[in-house]
Amino acid sequence: MKKRTRRILFWIAVVVFAVATWVVIRYAQGYAYDWNAGQFVRTGAIAVTVNTSAELFVDDQLSGSTSFLGNRAGQDRLLPGTYQVRLSRDGHSTWRKEAIVQEGFLTDFPSVMLLPLDDESVIDLKHEASASLSLARLSSEPHKAAVGVADGIFTLKGTTLWRTDAASASIVAESVLGFARPTDNSRILWWTRNDVFVLWLRNTDYQPFHTEGDRQQITRLSVPIRRAAWFRGRDHIVIDLGSQSYRILEIDTRGGVNIIKL
Repeated sequence: MKKRTRRILFWIAVVVFAVATWVVIRYAQGYAYDWNAGQFVRTGAIAVTVNTSAELFVDDQLSGSTSFLGNRAGQDRLLPGTYQVRLSRDGHSTWRKEAIVQEGFLTDFPSVMLLPLDDESVIDLKHEASASLSLARLSSEPHKAAVGVADGIFTLKGTTLWRTDAASASIVAESVLGFARPTDNSRILWWTRNDVFVLWLRNTDYQPFHTEGDRQQITRLSVPIRRAAWFRGRDHIVIDLGSQSYRILEIDTRGGVNIIKL
């Protein structure tokens, strides 16, 4: 082999080594090549925490599973974009979301709830739902019509929900049929004929992040709401629809609201 040929091969090897090293370093730093963009971009991740064991699918591809011992699963090194995320377990409700992944960020769903839907479990869940709904404050309590229905700093007078602080009172919402607070008093929900709303009373330290004073419409239903209350904490709501039975729904509205029919 001629000396000139050996020199050319040497420099080709150097270039290949340098490029490969750069690619490996970028990969280790959390980058991947986006063929659509034609460049390396920083990847993101999706994580879910669920109350029971389940299988996690990302764009219909099995990504992992959770268990009672480790109820968290996820997928990393995802290119920025929108993904269809699903949690499934036989005999249980299914959870679905459209998750947006951003460069260098984790899209986290920390409060996923799957519920068993066999006949015996549904009966138990309805009893649990009824117990939760008994804590709701209703505008139709006739023996309290004169002073309103109060719970802490909130009072429902007629269909107007008031917040009374140390030195002032302000209207939170009107056309309100009832309201409820979770045990930690971090937020309050109220409902109108067909809509459910939440007002955050404190900042949250988990996704989706909210600051004190944020309010959001969680869902609108086509049938009248009789009662609503918090269910198993502060991230899910139970709704009584009368002859249409109960609904359990999450308050995380990112990518759609999951609603479980009992």
